[in-house]
Amino acid sequence: KARSMDTETEAALVNLKKTLGDVSLPVFMREARSNQILPPDFRASPQSICRLFQRHGLDDVVSPRPDMRRFEAELPNDLWQADCGRLSGLCSSTITHA
Repeated sequence: KARSMDTETEAALVNLKKTLGDVSLPVFMREARSNQILPPDFRASPQSICRLFQRHGLDDVVSPRPDMRRFEAELPNDLWQADCGRLSGLCSSTITHA
C-alpha cells in the first residue's frame, strides 16, 4: 500500500490508467491533473506511480528490441572495428579484424 496517497486516489489513478492505456507517465500525470483526480499539492515519485500500476497488473513492460547489429564478414580482413578510449591523457586503442 502506498503511503503517499489514499485508496480513493489510487483507485481513480488505476481507472484512469485503464482508460488511457499505453501513454507515457508525464502524459498520464498531466491528464490526471487536468481531470482533477490529483490535488494540486499531490507529491509522489514516478517510481511510486509505476509500482501502483504493477500492483494492479497495469505495468506496460516493453520487451527490448533485438540487437540488429551483425559483426560478420564474408572474407577475412573485410571487417575492421576500432575501440578508442582516452584514459588519463593517454590514448589506448584496440583494433580487431575479422
